[in-house]
Amino acid sequence: MTRSRELIELTTRPYAWRELASRQSGGIFVGLYWRPRGNGVFVYVKDEHTGESFVLEPPRDAALASFYHPYATGERLPV
Repeated sequence: MTRSRELIELTTRPYAWRELASRQSGGIFVGLYWRPRGNGVFVYVKDEHTGESFVLEPPRDAALASFYHPYATGERLPV
């Protein structure tokens, strides 16, 4: 599994984002990330077949739903 360079940088810096969950199926990678500082969450999605990737920034109470259904929720921010 390959991840974008930006995502790796986000998860290795001080005060970094922490991976809470990840899954891959049919060439689609989905990761749920949380940052203790600021208590923010985001969902990262990458299609390994097309190379397309995007990020969702759902409200904390909708983060798990966005993780399980990333194509059905929220505004997609390009990576």
